[in-house]
Amino acid sequence: MKRSCVAALAMSICHHCAYADPLTDFVKGAAKTVTGGVGKMTDGVTSVLTSIVSPADSAFHSAVQEQRWQDALAGYEKNGDALRQNNELAGDVQALLHYARAGREEELRSKAKELQSRRDSRSYMKSLSDYVNTLASANELDRVYLAQWRVLRDFEQSDDNLAELRAQRELAISTLRTNLAEAYAAYPHERSKFADELWEPVDEPKLFAASLDTMVKRIGQESDDDARALVKATSAAWSTNPLLKQAVAKAVWGRLDATNSSPLAMLSMSKRLEEFGLASADAPVHPKVLVYDASQNRDASFKFNSVVDETVTAAADVERETGPLIVFYITDASASRNIVDKKDVPSSYVSGSRQVPNPSYSIAQMDCQRAQSNYAAQQARNSLLPARGWGAVIQGVAEGLSAASVQQVCNQFAAMQAYTDEDVYSKYSYTQTEVSISKKVAGRIFAVDPSGGTVEAYPLALDEKKTVSVVYGRKPEDHSPLNGQIADADLEHLAAAPLEIDGSALIASLSTTMPERYTLGGFTNLLAHPPQGAPKTDYASNAPAAAVIGTGGGAKMSPVALASNQNAIDAATSDPRMSSVVVILNPSGLMGAGFYVDPNEILTNYHVVEGSSTLQVRSVEGKVFTGKVVKRDIGLDLAVVKVDVVGQPVQFANTVVKIGQSVEAIGHPQGLFFSVSRGIVSAVRQMKGVLAPGADKALLIQTDAAINAGNSGGPLFMQDRVVGVNTIKFKGAQGLGFAVHYSEVLRFLSQ
Repeated sequence: MKRSCVAALAMSICHHCAYADPLTDFVKGAAKTVTGGVGKMTDGVTSVLTSIVSPADSAFHSAVQEQRWQDALAGYEKNGDALRQNNELAGDVQALLHYARAGREEELRSKAKELQSRRDSRSYMKSLSDYVNTLASANELDRVYLAQWRVLRDFEQSDDNLAELRAQRELAISTLRTNLAEAYAAYPHERSKFADELWEPVDEPKLFAASLDTMVKRIGQESDDDARALVKATSAAWSTNPLLKQAVAKAVWGRLDATNSSPLAMLSMSKRLEEFGLASADAPVHPKVLVYDASQNRDASFKFNSVVDETVTAAADVERETGPLIVFYITDASASRNIVDKKDVPSSYVSGSRQVPNPSYSIAQMDCQRAQSNYAAQQARNSLLPARGWGAVIQGVAEGLSAASVQQVCNQFAAMQAYTDEDVYSKYSYTQTEVSISKKVAGRIFAVDPSGGTVEAYPLALDEKKTVSVVYGRKPEDHSPLNGQIADADLEHLAAAPLEIDGSALIASLSTTMPERYTLGGFTNLLAHPPQGAPKTDYASNAPAAAVIGTGGGAKMSPVALASNQNAIDAATSDPRMSSVVVILNPSGLMGAGFYVDPNEILTNYHVVEGSSTLQVRSVEGKVFTGKVVKRDIGLDLAVVKVDVVGQPVQFANTVVKIGQSVEAIGHPQGLFFSVSRGIVSAVRQMKGVLAPGADKALLIQTDAAINAGNSGGPLFMQDRVVGVNTIKFKGAQGLGFAVHYSEVLRFLSQ
């Protein structure tokens, strides 16, 4: 009997559960014995009682069937005795009683006492019969409460069936309390919470632990949707106990396809645990995810925002791992800035203030004078036609109000300034540059399977680009809107921010990529010999305090001056290097130098060609032809001009430029065409923002070879090889010129 009661109760609270269990046979045969006694654990509004009788009453019957409970209660309030004397409406009275109870006995008892108190204080009729006769005028909510209470009162002591069913309920509760773990194991947790159906709090973690074998079996056998709902619904029972969580994770893991030993497949499956309310780290087999940073460039930074367990910087840290492993192997991390455009923005700023007449002053003055005039006229009328009695009182009040109005208007005028300050605006312009910020990370993603002795390798290449507008020389007194522009300090912040990498998204994207395959030995050897970058140039790191951009730029010269210097051109032809050098004339009048880097392409400074796409070019032989700007880098102050006349390209150096080596600058200083100046390498410096506002760091050669206006864009030779492009000199200083290092030039040309 004890087991059958438990089974019956389990069936009554699990009637939608499809799970097959040995309890089922008992459940089917004994469910009816406790159906009416489970109280709030039963389903629906019906079946609390089974044998209450009542007479026929069509209105009462209709009210109950249509669940118009207030009408039904009103009918019962009038005819309760008659309704209980015939069994034709037993089900209706049963439903009404269930609604009246509804788990609210204590609340209704309290409400009934409150109503009785109100009747005693003459808020209602004192007798119940009087109250019934005045239902129409009674408060509707109180009427419902009192009617519910009467239903309960009628059956609380007198109904034998109710007492019997309560005894059955107590027996069921006692039996269930003794065998609660069996009921917990059979309960349809995926549909409702077990604790919500009970009469008292229970220790769910203890129940889950006691029924663990059955719960694990159900997790494995339920449908996907039911299994997910079951695990989530019972999370309060297992989530705080590490052993229970481990058992649940293992059961869920068993549902998944765990036959693939690939670390990528394992990581994907561990992510699926989140569908069940678990964390991916709860997986019984979880590959460790490392970031191995073997890059040499510390100017760039990156940050993984998910998945990664640890970041290491030595191959030994990777090799000591013995389990399945995923490695983000970073061989290159770089950050760069490129100025893609530059322009002057006309604007205005507050340069001072001036005093101007205040238009409101004249208006206030006229208002005051008008008020005084009206008041004087009113006083004159009152003196000529004085009133008597109440008329005199009214006349006096009106005159007093007028005086107050005059006082107020004239006080406002007195407080006003005759002149007011007005801002004076002056025109000026500031520089706006469009800066493209590029952050790149390259390398490979390795999936290491020690059990299979294999390693899969996937390419890793990320490139994030962002273009921002940066302003320079904008005055603080300029109050015009910025419209998305930022200051140089903000640019530095953006450039220094790490590249954020979504590791989960990267791994997910590998499903469509064919990997390379290595043995464990090949993988270990690759880690021990990471790719090496280009050899570092020997340079000094201290940059000068200030530089003036473009002072070594083009000289102002008219086209006619080109012909007058033909003798100088002829005399220079004996130097074979001159055949590669040209004169470049910007239509604006700016003149500079350039040299062939390809049979049809000439390299020069950007500031020489700035503002024009078509240029005049003249060779050392005196040929004059046209060129078109096809490429530029404002940050490096370099530009490429495409021409139809073929020339002799220069050869670039391929050695380290060292301090003290002799160099020669070729150009056209002050219009003296094809001139050579000699000096030495004073230093090789990495300088930031010197060639253009907001520009990234650039490698420059400092030299004491004379670089003047007209040398800009010309080659800096070391013997017969070009080591730089002459660019700037410091204003007011002697022997302090700079050329763009050939490594920067080659990088620009190869882009």
